[in-house]
Amino acid sequence: MTANQPAFVLIDDNTETQQFIQTLIEYNGFSITIFGTATEAINALRTHKSAPDLIILDLYLPDSDGYETFGVLKQILPETPVVATTAYYDETTDSKTHQTGFKALLTKPYKSALFMETLRDALNAN
Repeated sequence: MTANQPAFVLIDDNTETQQFIQTLIEYNGFSITIFGTATEAINALRTHKSAPDLIILDLYLPDSDGYETFGVLKQILPETPVVATTAYYDETTDSKTHQTGFKALLTKPYKSALFMETLRDALNAN
């Protein structure tokens, strides 16, 4: 949103994950807006005046499949990179997220340095 402080959006229903990512993002000098459901995030992003610099999206939300949510987000914000996150990883997750168009995949539990490096890479790739 600003050149000095990239703005991230997190869409994840787990409050512990929200707190961890918020702390990590803010510690590294970025701002973050958190949504607990896909519906809440989509409604807010449709009406927001400026796009976030990056979206972090949990693949398994209570109100939506992350892949479906990705499609809606890309209709609203086609230029905004989206990074997938999940605790439910299997051998098809990497290829499915790549084929869908996610910039990267982060699996839980997170490693702080790798998490931030992945987000920076996704930002710089855009």
